[in-house]
Amino acid sequence: MAQEARKCAQFISKYKDTRSFWKRLGKNVFSETSAKVASYNSTLDGLMQQFRDRAVVGMYSGIQ
Repeated sequence: MAQEARKCAQFISKYKDTRSFWKRLGKNVFSETSAKVASYNSTLDGLMQQFRDRAVVGMYSGIQ
């Protein structure tokens, strides 16, 4: 989870420079950015769900 969060943070920090570069070239970076953000969202949501599922399983095995 930490690796994906780090990748996402790096993407955000580099986004401004990338956006300015593609803007100067006259290309549309917004659709690519939206796709990348959606990918990070999906990955992080899945990892968080796995974390929650393991926490619940751990909680139930501690009760028995």
